[in-house]
Amino acid sequence: MIPRIRALAVDDEEDHLRAIQEAATKAGFGCVPLLYPHDTGTEALSAQEFNNAQIRIIITDLHLDAAAQTRGVDANFSLIANLINQLNLPTWTPYVLILWTQYPDDATGLGAYLEARLPKEKLPGLLLALNKGDYNIPSAAVDHEKLLGDLQQKIGSSRGINVLLAWEREIIQAADNVVRKLLMVARSTKANSVSFDDELDRVLSSIAQTATSRAFASQEPRAAANGGLLPVLIDEMEHLALTEEQRCRWSSALALAVASKKTPPPPEEIALLNDALHISKDGVASGSDRGAVLGIWHDNASFNALWGLDVTQCFETFALSKWPESYNLKYLQIEGLCDSTQQKKGVVPFVLACEIPSGTEVKKENRPASIEVSPTYIGVDGSERKLVVNLRYFFTAERNDARQRKAEFRIRESMINKWAFAWANHAIRPGTVEFHPPK
Repeated sequence: MIPRIRALAVDDEEDHLRAIQEAATKAGFGCVPLLYPHDTGTEALSAQEFNNAQIRIIITDLHLDAAAQTRGVDANFSLIANLINQLNLPTWTPYVLILWTQYPDDATGLGAYLEARLPKEKLPGLLLALNKGDYNIPSAAVDHEKLLGDLQQKIGSSRGINVLLAWEREIIQAADNVVRKLLMVARSTKANSVSFDDELDRVLSSIAQTATSRAFASQEPRAAANGGLLPVLIDEMEHLALTEEQRCRWSSALALAVASKKTPPPPEEIALLNDALHISKDGVASGSDRGAVLGIWHDNASFNALWGLDVTQCFETFALSKWPESYNLKYLQIEGLCDSTQQKKGVVPFVLACEIPSGTEVKKENRPASIEVSPTYIGVDGSERKLVVNLRYFFTAERNDARQRKAEFRIRESMINKWAFAWANHAIRPGTVEFHPPK
């Protein structure tokens, strides 16, 4: 699959649009032209599927409609705002908005207009103004070098956008290193020929089967191959040879860290940050996936038979003084990493958990060692929640049965690793006698 479009340009003059596209291409990035209004209707934009294109640059003329100019500058701004909405980019896309205009002050006005009318998840990360005349657009002698130089300088002025795009490029570079090594192996035992499909099949199949199992690789070849390739990709990312310019870019973007200043997140950001780092709401996880969090599927009678607990009265099991007004009992899939990677046949373990509002107090004194509490995160209902797990209460389910059950969300690797270790440690720990002085 060829990578999708990374930039797009919008203009109401076809010769200008063609020149912008050629300039962008020669400046080093692919760009799709959209002639306004012919190519910017709802159906035309939907056909382009920009929601899957990972757009990073939008270039637009300020005056897209001659009639709009008679209604004042806000009418021009409105066309651009509507265009951004209609593109339907994924939320939080870090794109740069480049405004072609002879009136650079209008960029400030456009920025204020967008801030007042677009939700923050659709705002550009950087807004800058360029004059088409400075690059000889639409003449045949477009100054591509000046365009590229100005774009690099101006985009580089945003520390945030610059480092996000740089990190993205580093991931691509690391992946490229892995891909080239795979191709080297695939061609190593083959005489010179164009096609290498069969050889790469053998290499990737071998990696997938060795990293997991023949059975799992036959059912989930991508996941099995990733079991062997992702550790290599991570190693490549950690050991990329960076230029001095790349190091300076990171030092500039992380100025607080470089200055050794303490950077605790503000209270309103903590749950969002934890959610980004520890919770996956991709909607594809099932009970067969390690870290999957599911709603309980036992009725009251079978729940009581399983653990000897009343489903409506087991708050003490989670070291709570009483049930909060809002709570949900859950099951957490806590399988070992090796078994999960290989998707071995048999059973998978679940532990009993309870999702509660983030402000609910969990007892600290005399709390059982089997209790684990997550940091606060954003629940599926949008409120701040936390998950309390009691590792002592666990059961197993057959893997295929678990696979049929859809997860509400999934705990990511770092936290589930911590809890799985605690679960194993709790299961094998010997009794200990310890005495401590009173506090």
